[in-house]
Amino acid sequence: MTTRRDDTAGSVPAWAAPFAPEEWAWFVAILAEDLDRRGITHRIDMDTGCVHASTTGPNVLGLSNLLQLCRSRPREAWAGAVKHHFDVAFDVKDGKTAEELSQDWVLAREQVKLRLYQRDNLPDVPLVTWEIADGLVAVLTFDLPETVISVRLEDREQWDVTDDDLYDVALANVRAEGLLPTKDIELGERASLQLLEGGTTFFAASHAWCA
Repeated sequence: MTTRRDDTAGSVPAWAAPFAPEEWAWFVAILAEDLDRRGITHRIDMDTGCVHASTTGPNVLGLSNLLQLCRSRPREAWAGAVKHHFDVAFDVKDGKTAEELSQDWVLAREQVKLRLYQRDNLPDVPLVTWEIADGLVAVLTFDLPETVISVRLEDREQWDVTDDDLYDVALANVRAEGLLPTKDIELGERASLQLLEGGTTFFAASHAWCA
């Protein structure tokens, strides 16, 4: 088993900016310890905020949601939060696992959704993406009960569905969650602002085409 991670002392990547250097180093150590305990060979990509795991199931896991969860809890609760996060990712109890979904489009079509990313923040692995705007892409994901996992290109290629139809299904699944209510704020001088609050992981994708 091989664990690769950079020396994080005093160096916090931009996506983990809420953490102080000491917190960031602690967070990375907990991640590595949990994955080592599972016997999973992995690489933590510090630049993009992903874990590349050598498994037959989901092998690229984003860390931004987990980081925010840990940041909202006392440090002694981080190990439990990380364990739960990876338990869900690697062994889903409620519903199908990502591995099961990836092998059957009939099962997958109800769980695929689009999530927006800046292209520069994508991990260096083959994913299913569509260009939305300059530097902005929609990424195909599985919406599992307690986590979101990007669909691997190699898995998508097994499905008997066109790219256009796949995009339409994933977007329809996002839109089925509905839109957030808007609140108009008058700024004066005939200027106003529309405020959107709340929402889910797919909030940006559900509203990107509503302007």
